[in-house]
Formats: sequence, structure tokens, C-alpha cells
Amino acid sequence: MPRSCCVPFCTTNKLKNQNLKFYILPNGSTEPRRRTWWLQAIRREDEFGHLWDPKSKHVYVCSQHFITGLKNEDIAHPDYTPSLFPHKKTKSPRSVLQRLEKEEALGREGFRCAYCKELRLLISKVPPCRRS
Repeated sequence: MPRSCCVPFCTTNKLKNQNLKFYILPNGSTEPRRRTWWLQAIRREDEFGHLWDPKSKHVYVCSQHFITGLKNEDIAHPDYTPSLFPHKKTKSPRSVLQRLEKEEALGREGFRCAYCKELRLLISKVPPCRRS
């Protein structure tokens, strides 16, 4: 069976989208806090309306749900948890960059200039929206 994304309303799988990466959900015993953050971000519910907590080890999130398209291991990086979802209004990479720059200007810990530079580079490659 091909890898498929567990995010609600996301229909990607490895067969249809070979260029995407699929990241396994963090392990509950080795990374419990990160796993909880991922599950809260995904906002998937079980049959009782509670936060979904899958028992399977084979649960994946595709790279479309990460700002840079890649998972990052640094807790201060915006891609430490997935943040782009079709089921809720999500912020564009430009607005995320603006928030990070504001936090950096205020001197708050945890936000690093290197990530702002990385986002600026990615955003410069994305054409602006032409909605009227």
C-alpha cells in the first residue's frame, strides 16, 4: 500500500506525487511533545470527536504541510511542526516571515535570523498572488 498523507482533506500519496516527501508522525515514546504538537496542528478527530491519536507506526504527513517543504529538527524553526493545512485558513509563507521578523526585532528568544533568510529566499521564488 502506498504512503498517503493523514491530514484531513489532503489526498496526496506516493504513487500520485512521487516528488513529495512523506514524514512519519513523531514517535510517542521518544518525542511525545512533538507528536502532540503535530496531532494538534493536524486537527484530525477520532470517531468520538477527540483528538486523533493513531496506534499505527505507519502514519505520514506530506511535505506540502511544511512551509519550506521539508521537516526541520530545530524546535525554533517554523517547520518543526507542519503548519499549512487545507482544512483551516493558514498563513502564507510571506506572513510567517513577517511574524518571524517582528519577533526577531523585538528580541524574543527562539527566532533566528537564519530562518528569516531561508524564508526570504523561498518567498522570492514564489510569484505574488494576482487576485483582484
